[in-house]
Amino acid sequence: MKIYLNILLALLALVGTSSCKKEKEVLQPSDIDVTYNVPQGSNAFDQTIVNYYEKYGSYLLYKFNERDAYWTPTGWKKPVVSAAGNWSVGADLIAAEESAIPAQLDLLDKSLFILYPQSFLKQFLPVKILLCSKVDSIYTAYVFNPTYTATKGVKKIPAYYNYDNISVNYGDATINQMTNAEKLAFLARVNQVFSKVSTNVRLLSLVRSSLIVQIIVLLTQPKQWPMVKELYQVIPRLLPQLAIGMPT
Repeated sequence: MKIYLNILLALLALVGTSSCKKEKEVLQPSDIDVTYNVPQGSNAFDQTIVNYYEKYGSYLLYKFNERDAYWTPTGWKKPVVSAAGNWSVGADLIAAEESAIPAQLDLLDKSLFILYPQSFLKQFLPVKILLCSKVDSIYTAYVFNPTYTATKGVKKIPAYYNYDNISVNYGDATINQMTNAEKLAFLARVNQVFSKVSTNVRLLSLVRSSLIVQIIVLLTQPKQWPMVKELYQVIPRLLPQLAIGMPT
């Protein structure tokens, strides 16, 4: 029981932390327009997106182009295939379906925004959060038929980080069929990629070593669920919005 108490105390300490310094603004390509505007439409959820921008200073975009998703100072990071058939590492993205965005925003709020102080998020959230209906990790896979041949490997992932943005998945009808395990995996992944947003060593140390992230990762391991079920039932009493369901 002592370990549970230590974890809960550390969790509360993390949620109350807001002393990190803001990094300098990221570099942007000088030859193209990098202006973002919200709202992007006239839907009811657009006001929620505007509220997030005013609160955190980060643009949640459901209309974006390849530059928004793939540009970095060292080159474009869209996955491409070489002459030898090998694929560069990256992610394929498709923008969210507008009908799924309200539920997607709710999931993102429960999985990320409520876990940190407002001042912390305002300092360290990326410039853009891309709302997607598809986020597929791309890599080189090999098949044997009858010799080893390189092919495109594709794996659905909850979120992906690239330079100044985080792409989040489930902006489609599948969000309504998410299992509790998938919600936990989303929560773990989005916090993992959030830890990559800044090169600030102090921020990385805080987020990556925080017990809350360790708890999140632990909860994605089915063999550990019996051990942490009691703890998971206690956390929602401290952070009510965190209650997104415990796998049975």
